[in-house]
Amino acid sequence: MNHDLEQLINGHLDGCLSIEEQQCLNEFVKASPENARRLALAVMLHNRIRVHYLTLKANLQQVDSIRTGATARPHRRHRRVIGACLVALLLGCSLYWMTSNTPNRKAIAIAEYHQLVIQGRRPGDRTYQITFVKDATERPDASGPSNTKSGPDATDSPRLDVRDGRQFVYSRTAMDGRQFMLGGNRQVSWAIRPGELADVRDPLHFTEGLPAGLYLAPILSFFDGQEKMLVNDYHLDLRQPTKTNRLFVAMKKPDTKQGPRRIEILFSHASGKITEMRIWPETPDHRRTNHTLIQLVSENRLPDDWFTYEYHQSERLMKTQTEPSD
Repeated sequence: MNHDLEQLINGHLDGCLSIEEQQCLNEFVKASPENARRLALAVMLHNRIRVHYLTLKANLQQVDSIRTGATARPHRRHRRVIGACLVALLLGCSLYWMTSNTPNRKAIAIAEYHQLVIQGRRPGDRTYQITFVKDATERPDASGPSNTKSGPDATDSPRLDVRDGRQFVYSRTAMDGRQFMLGGNRQVSWAIRPGELADVRDPLHFTEGLPAGLYLAPILSFFDGQEKMLVNDYHLDLRQPTKTNRLFVAMKKPDTKQGPRRIEILFSHASGKITEMRIWPETPDHRRTNHTLIQLVSENRLPDDWFTYEYHQSERLMKTQTEPSD
């Protein structure tokens, strides 16, 4: 099936590509640096216009909220808003044309990051091990990923299972051996606590229980456009610490209020497969956790209903029934 690159880029920005179209866009971008630059510039233009639109919308809402019963002048106000939107559009177009012939490190990093997100949504199951690194001497250097001297905590080794980048199961074992679980399968999200039945809510209700959940887009993307937060609020860079791996680095901008202060993603240059992701918390607290390390440990197929609460709830009931009584 033939696809036009511009249509694929527009569909990516609108979040309406099918799996086949996402794979086709991935192949287009990897085919040449020019295609990657076109995607990056389109994303930059889209984000700039979106920021201006949201600012204008917020200003209009503020004006309407303080408006009294005096006679309004909607036509004049609407003309001003439309004019401001056109100015924002022209500004975005100017940005596009000024940068169209001068590809830069940021544009390349944005294009690569969007490809990581597309790769993360490919069909298949992946299992990640999560380690809360507590070594206060660890610091991100200027050339590559930090080396972790301290291994996983034996009493707390969380696991994150992901399917198609949209479904997840996050399990964590406490020091007393009790297991807590969070999960979601796009229809609902759920939590299972020791000794309790599953608590089932809306699809995004329990995602705050994940470490930096909304910034996991390359491995777990809950909704289209989730990755734009990183593009808007972070300084992005792409490095190559080894011949086979690349390192994506995102540093939070000084005027960004929320989000991790630093994110690193190590991935294969050839396949685009993410092998590890490191997230430094918004507020450093080296007495507890220096940073969170997420490592790919398996791509084995999980049971079909693994991401439903019924599977894990029934499994726990069976274990309880088979345990010997005192």
